[in-house]
Amino acid sequence: MSLILEALKKAERQHKLGEVPSLGAQPSEPSPPGMRGMGWLLLVLFAFLMLGLGLYLGGFRLAPPAGQGPIVSTPPVTPPPVISEPTPQPLAPAPLAEVVPEAPIEDVPPPPPPKPARPLSEMPSGFVANLPSLNIDIHSYDKQPPKRYVMINMERYHEGDYLAEGPQLIEVLTDGVVLEHLGERFILPIGNQ
Repeated sequence: MSLILEALKKAERQHKLGEVPSLGAQPSEPSPPGMRGMGWLLLVLFAFLMLGLGLYLGGFRLAPPAGQGPIVSTPPVTPPPVISEPTPQPLAPAPLAEVVPEAPIEDVPPPPPPKPARPLSEMPSGFVANLPSLNIDIHSYDKQPPKRYVMINMERYHEGDYLAEGPQLIEVLTDGVVLEHLGERFILPIGNQ
C-alpha cells in the first residue's frame, strides 16, 4: 500500500512540474522533512523583510485608536482675580492756588539761514586741500527730489545722505551737487576730478 501511495505522490509532483508521469517510474525518496520547514522559514523571513521595507519607505506613523483624536493636554484654567471697587471718599475742598503772572516769552531768534553754496573753485585753498577726493561717477537729476541720486566714488547717495568720505549731500543740481563739509557748503560740478 505504501508503494501505491508513493507512486501517487511522485505523479502529483511531476504533474506540478509539468512532466507526464510514467507507469514504470520508481518511487523516489521523499525530500527530508527539514527541507520543507526551511522553505517556509525563508518565505516568512522574506515577507517580514518586505513588510519592514514598506513601512520604512512609506513613513510609518502610529495613529490613535479609531474614534479618538490626538491626545492634547491643556493647562488648568484659573479664574480672573476679583477686583473690588474702592469706596468713594468725601472730597475735601482744595486750597486756592496763587495765580502767578506768566513770564513774558523771550523772542528766540531763528537759526541763521545756511550759507549759500559756492563753487568749489571759489573755496579757500586750505579748505580744498583738506577735502577728500570726490568724483561724480553717475549723476541722475529728476524734477522730483526723491528720485534724484548720484554715485560718488562708486557709492550711491540721495539728498541728505552722508558720504563715506565725510561730507553731506545737500542737493542734487542739474549740473552737479551741493555738499557740506566742515560747516561750508560748496558745489561739486560734474566731471570734477
